Amino acid sequence: MSRWLFLPFLLIACSKGSFEYRGVVLFKGGKAFTGTRMYQQGSTQKHISYVKGLKEGTEKQFYSDGTLKKIGSYLNGQPTGEHWTYYASGAKKKYTNFENGLHHGDYIEWFESGQVSVYSKFEEGRELGHKKWRPDGKIYANYVVSNGKNIGLSGGKLCFNAKDKEASGNPDE
Repeated sequence: MSRWLFLPFLLIACSKGSFEYRGVVLFKGGKAFTGTRMYQQGSTQKHISYVKGLKEGTEKQFYSDGTLKKIGSYLNGQPTGEHWTYYASGAKKKYTNFENGLHHGDYIEWFESGQVSVYSKFEEGRELGHKKWRPDGKIYANYVVSNGKNIGLSGGKLCFNAKDKEASGNPDE
């Protein structure tokens, strides 16, 4: 039996039945789901398309007032391309890019004021470097990653691999 859900400018047929995730695959009535799922989770409304149970196409999330909260694309269940998150005010909150389901390129977070709070660079899922700022604009983390080791400042302390002689945080020891 179907029910009808009326949203402004949208008319969606909803059939009874529960959704269930098994890993990253979404099932409905025991079968991998194909279609668009629109549902409320807390104060967030989500619009997500699936093909054979995997996210496919553009995912959008909205605040309760209809303001865009998050947008990003999926291919065969893997995030792909640009993904954006916004504050309820509409200001940018987070940006990242994906290739083959892995972070690739810039990762940026902003304070609601518009000032950058975090900047990282990724290559095929590996972090290459990271910077983090306080709300007053002062930097408190700035490092690069070389051979799996953070080199630079992390939270005001020098970064070293715990297995290295410099694990004490003092490069002069």
